[in-house]
Amino acid sequence: MLNIAICDDEKSTRDYIKSLILSQKISCDVKEYISGKDLFKSKIRHDIIFLDIEMNNLDGITTAKKIRNSENELCRSILIFVTGFDRYVYDAFDVHAFHYLLKPIDSRKFIEVLKNAVLEYKKSNEKSNKYILIKIGTTYKKVFLKEIYYVESNRRKVILYTQNGTQEYYAKMDDVESQLGSAFFRCHRGYIVNMAYITEYDTSSITLENGIKLIISKHKYNDFVKNYLRYLKTEVIYL
Repeated sequence: MLNIAICDDEKSTRDYIKSLILSQKISCDVKEYISGKDLFKSKIRHDIIFLDIEMNNLDGITTAKKIRNSENELCRSILIFVTGFDRYVYDAFDVHAFHYLLKPIDSRKFIEVLKNAVLEYKKSNEKSNKYILIKIGTTYKKVFLKEIYYVESNRRKVILYTQNGTQEYYAKMDDVESQLGSAFFRCHRGYIVNMAYITEYDTSSITLENGIKLIISKHKYNDFVKNYLRYLKTEVIYL
């Protein structure tokens, strides 16, 4: 079931958006908030958020930034701004909004955006459930790709550095590389990085959000940049 939030200080707008959502017979739980402050304080992980911008206490753009800062990069809410002003559209880019709808709300356009958001949610959900199966001794263990920061070669073994610690097992880096998806890149013969966790890079290294720095081979740099930009275009949600 989808968790959907409507955040708007006008009850008539909340009621109208809710009626449009329910008209589509989507399996969902719809929660309403009258301010960005109430939405953020709820601490509920919403799959789709319809968010007004000009509100008292906490405006929609600031609310969106706070939500983004509290989220895991691989498990982010789909943000859809619904506002009477078009001057905030560039601010919406900064928080990777899925769409920007203007009031008065056009019902056909709203339903089109809603359907696309649901499809995007399903696609992201499928990706987040992908995993590899590794063998440690006589035990097989499932490791979700979304949890892997990077992979390191250690002689005849590889080490997976994940959100839940490290996993070391016998395997070849070439074999591991072939099991991982397009979100991963082999930046050095001894490292494979999950591009979802990259915060910055230069010609010699990649920095991850946990502060770890990985080496980039000189002959890999150009390919890395191409792959990383391609990843950003396909994986990050833009307007």
